[in-house]
Amino acid sequence: MKAKRVVLFLSAIAVFFLAVCFSSVNAHADAYPGEGVYTISSGVGNFMMLDIKGGSRASQANVQIYTENGTGAQQFRLTKYGNYYIITNVRSGKALDVKYASKSNKANVWQYNVNHTKAQLWRFVNAGGGYYYIINAGSGKALDVDCAKNANGTNVQQYTANQTKAQKWRLHKVTASEGGKTLNNSLAVKNLKGTAAYNNKITLTWSAVKGAKGYEIYRNGVKIKTLTALKFTDTGLGKNTNYQYKVRAYTDKQYGPFAFATLKTIFRNPRILMVDNQSFNKQIADKFRAYGCTVTTVYSSSKIDPSKYDAVVIPGGGDVTPSMYGASRSGYTADCDLTRDRLQIQAVKAFMNAGKPVFGVCRGQQVINVALGGTLNQHIGNGHKKSRTVKFKSGCLLAKQYGGSQSFVHAHHQAVSRLGSGLVAVAWDSSDGTIEAIEHTSKPIYGVQFHPERTSAGNKVYSAWTKIVLENMAK
Repeated sequence: MKAKRVVLFLSAIAVFFLAVCFSSVNAHADAYPGEGVYTISSGVGNFMMLDIKGGSRASQANVQIYTENGTGAQQFRLTKYGNYYIITNVRSGKALDVKYASKSNKANVWQYNVNHTKAQLWRFVNAGGGYYYIINAGSGKALDVDCAKNANGTNVQQYTANQTKAQKWRLHKVTASEGGKTLNNSLAVKNLKGTAAYNNKITLTWSAVKGAKGYEIYRNGVKIKTLTALKFTDTGLGKNTNYQYKVRAYTDKQYGPFAFATLKTIFRNPRILMVDNQSFNKQIADKFRAYGCTVTTVYSSSKIDPSKYDAVVIPGGGDVTPSMYGASRSGYTADCDLTRDRLQIQAVKAFMNAGKPVFGVCRGQQVINVALGGTLNQHIGNGHKKSRTVKFKSGCLLAKQYGGSQSFVHAHHQAVSRLGSGLVAVAWDSSDGTIEAIEHTSKPIYGVQFHPERTSAGNKVYSAWTKIVLENMAK
C-alpha cells in the first residue's frame, strides 16, 4: 500500500513536470489563418516584407527584405495540410523550405515544388496584436530573418518558438476581388514615405497613380481615411508608439495592391530659451512649463544657440536703449541696459533666421520690433500700468483664443511706434489705440505688450504659443 502511494506521488510529480514543460514551450495557442494569398511583413525592427529571390540554381534562394513600400515584395499562398500549412511562393510556384546548417542556427531558404516530398510544413502561433510566430512543424523552431546591412543578402535564422528573439509576422491578405472591385497591379502606389514629428504626428506622402480616383489609408489594419490628395497627416497618436500603415489606390471598379509603411511616433517636451537675468520673469517661464515645456534661462551671448532649443522668449524689463533704434534718449526713458538689448536682439535674429518661433512679452515685444528695424514711442503716459481692454484683429492668433477683446494687466510706458520689417499690428488698446500685439506676416514671431502671465485669462496665450512650437517642431 505504501509502495502504491509512492508510485502515485511520483506519477503526479511527473505529470506536473510535463505540464509545466509543455506550457513553457507552447505559451501561445496555434492559430489557423484562412487559406489564400498573403504578403508577409515582419513585426519587429523596421517592419520589412518577406521576399525570396531566386538564385542561379532554380531551387535555392536567399531571403530578401524589402521596405514595406517596396512594390517588389512577393506573395505567398497558404495551403492547409492537416493542422499545418505549406507556404508557397506565388511567383515561382515553389514551397518555402529551410535546410539546416550543420553547426549554426543560420540556414538558407530553399524553395521546393509544392508537391515535393521534402517541402516542410509550418504552424502559425498566435503572438498577440494580430501577429504570428511562424513555426517549423518538424523542428519546432521559429522563422526569423536577421536583417543585414545589405538588404539583398540576408540569411534565415531559426529560434525556438518561445525565445524572445523570434520575430513576429503579420499576414496581409491579397484578394482577387473586394466590394465588387477587382485587383489591378498597375494601380500600385509607389514612393510611399512617412515622417514622424515631435508632436506625435505622422505624415505619409506618395506619388500619384495614373487613373486613380482616390486613395485609402489604413492604420494597423483598420481603414481610417479616404482622400484624393497625395499626403495624409495622422494626429492624436500615442507617444513613442509604432503604427503600421497601408495605402492603396482605387477606381470605380478596381483597386491596387497595398503599399506599406511603419513609423514610430516621437515625442519630447518643447525646449524654450529665455534670454534674461531677472527673477521677476520667472512667472513667464512657469507658464510655459505648465504646458509641458522645458525652459532654460541664459544671459550670455555664447549660449544663444537655436540648434539646442525650439523657440525663444524675450520677457519684460527696463526700457530699450534709444540708440538701438536710431533715436536720442528722452527724459522719460530709464533703466536701460545695452548689454541686455544686444543679447536679446541677437537672440531674436538668430531664432528668426533658424525658422524657429520668437515670442515677446512687454519689453520683449519692443525688442522684437527694434530687432526687425522698427522704432518705439518713448513715453505714452503712465496710464498703462493697470488692467486695460485689448481689441484683436479678426483672424489673428489672439482673436482665435479670445474673440474680439479681452482685459489684461499692463505695466509699461513705452510702445511700438513704426513697425519693423514683416511685422503687422494685430491688437490695440481700446482707449487710445496703442499697439498691444504684433505678428510676423510669414514667420512664427509673436509679441504682446501686456502681461498674460499675471492672470488666469492669459493662460490661453501660453497654450497657443506652445502649440506653435510643437507645430514648428513637426516641420
